[in-house]
Amino acid sequence: MMVRAGWLSTGKTVIYPIRNAIDDEGRQLVNWVAEIVTPAYQQRDWNRPGRLSDFLPAFADWHFDWLDVPALIRQAETAFENPMIDRDPVPTWQDGPVALLGDAAHAMYPTGSNGGSQAIVDARVLGAAMVEHGVTREALAAYDARLCGPVSQL
Repeated sequence: MMVRAGWLSTGKTVIYPIRNAIDDEGRQLVNWVAEIVTPAYQQRDWNRPGRLSDFLPAFADWHFDWLDVPALIRQAETAFENPMIDRDPVPTWQDGPVALLGDAAHAMYPTGSNGGSQAIVDARVLGAAMVEHGVTREALAAYDARLCGPVSQL
């Protein structure tokens, strides 16, 4: 079962199990995401340990008959801050024999399968370029010319 509750402007959480029966007590390994809007964000670091005091107050009263959200958050061994920040577009997605696609190429929020959906669109355009040019740098350049400039102007 997956739970999605709340709204970004007041606090949103997504909670889902990863693995069943991780110990002799039959507990589950659970992943949770707590999203809030905050003007206090300072760094662009996707691996910085989070501080409960930065976001737990938004969920302090989230007690349901079937789930105590603050208790779940407090029991976590580790929490990481994953800022959703604006990034300026890059001038090209190609660097020699390598090209970006999906959320690596597009500045977008990493929620709602946005990056995965965009990767499918990008792969289709890249695949068409490879049909036309073969598996070459020219195919990567054609893919880059077809999407990078126009997407960056949006």
